[in-house]
Amino acid sequence: MDQALKELLAMANLYGLSAKKYEYIAPQQHVYNDQLHFQYANQVEQHCRMMEKPYLGLHYGTYSNKQAAL
Repeated sequence: MDQALKELLAMANLYGLSAKKYEYIAPQQHVYNDQLHFQYANQVEQHCRMMEKPYLGLHYGTYSNKQAAL
């Protein structure tokens, strides 16, 4: 796993946990952190797709050109 993916996963996790923390005590902070979590989770997905590796099960039944040639 490359460094960029590790950083994106860490940020998605951080904001996900933060959103949970503020869910009932500060709704506006919860929404803010939840939006950032969603943004980083989408970046993780994009990064995985660019790498053409099935990290986190994000292959969705598609195959790369190398796999199709087999």
